Amino acid sequence: MRKFRKYLAVFAFLIIILELLLPDYSDLSVRNNLGSYLTLLAMTCVIIAMILSNRAENKSS
Repeated sequence: MRKFRKYLAVFAFLIIILELLLPDYSDLSVRNNLGSYLTLLAMTCVIIAMILSNRAENKSS
């Protein structure tokens, strides 16, 4: 299970990199880039969750 969480965190990081390429940088308003902003937030939360889950598993082992 630990390996799966690691791959999921790497996948989320790759999605973040791709999403950084998509926003309209000439107009950074929420109206134009809401999807990109939400994806960045969601993938950041996934990475944090995977890191904390791995730490919790290490403590219990």
